[in-house]
Amino acid sequence: MPSIFDGESDPEEIESAVSSKVATVDPRVSPFRLRNRYRSGVGTWIVSLAVPEGHSYQPQLLKRAAESLGMRVEGFFEYSGDLEDAIRADLGEPPTQDGLPLTNEDQTCSFCDDGAPTWVHPLDESKTKFETVRGNSTLPSFWTVCQRCEQLIDGGQDDELARLFQENEADSMREAIRVVQVFRVADLGSQPIAHVPVPD
Repeated sequence: MPSIFDGESDPEEIESAVSSKVATVDPRVSPFRLRNRYRSGVGTWIVSLAVPEGHSYQPQLLKRAAESLGMRVEGFFEYSGDLEDAIRADLGEPPTQDGLPLTNEDQTCSFCDDGAPTWVHPLDESKTKFETVRGNSTLPSFWTVCQRCEQLIDGGQDDELARLFQENEADSMREAIRVVQVFRVADLGSQPIAHVPVPD
């Protein structure tokens, strides 16, 4: 059966549709991984279904539910604990807690792009939206910060933070200043994160 989604479809839209369909069979099962493969220009969406460890489920009924949307079910992923943590571990990604990184693995400083951040700042997502000359923009839900930039934050040195951000991320100093202003309003404080040495 051809998929009702094309190659331009939003993965979140697809996951929501699959979740709703699968929930009619078993509400404890949810999509785990979506991938879009192409063969001869035809997109095939592939999904794994996540099942809590020890939960009795009906694989054929669940497969038929997902396949009715044109999905191809790759398999079932049994997990324990938090699903997001289990997915990250399965993909070999660093652990998180409440959506925040616990280590600086795969992280850089959000201001200067230094590869060894030591702090994470969760942001109030209701205050992260702002306008730029290019349109609406939104800051990420957290920023990781190196020790030098953390000292600049503590010292109220926003001009220097804006300069560093403009050098590495922003198109203009005006945009960098606006980003730092929004960061200040949305900042919920800092938490230390563990350092993971980079292998030689």
